[in-house]
Amino acid sequence: MTRLTRRGGRHVASATPGRSPQRSGHCELRGMVTVEMAVSLITAALVVVASCWVVGLVVVEDACRTTAAQIARQVARGDDASARQAEKHAPTGARVSTTTSGGWVEVTVQVDRFLGRLGPVHLRGQARSPMEPGES
Repeated sequence: MTRLTRRGGRHVASATPGRSPQRSGHCELRGMVTVEMAVSLITAALVVVASCWVVGLVVVEDACRTTAAQIARQVARGDDASARQAEKHAPTGARVSTTTSGGWVEVTVQVDRFLGRLGPVHLRGQARSPMEPGES
């Protein structure tokens, strides 16, 4: 017995009641959507994690630059107490080095960051400031 069923706006003849010839191969592809969705979700999660890590690196590098500039200004003025206070605002694990030569003070703040096995990423902020008159 042949039965007419309506699929997608047209009539299709089916030899088996309730089954159309178009749907016979459809069951094999049924799991593909699940696999594609899983791969897409994993990829999206990795992209979000990597993007957040990169934004975090930019923020830490900016903190290194800001700290270096503050320390350089304070050392150039001869205010060592304020320079030590500004050094406390450096990112966690940062190394601060200060050199004075030729009437200039140069401060470098360096820090390394890791993301699991990725890294180290070397971040650095550097600032120079002329020494104030009367300071050496």
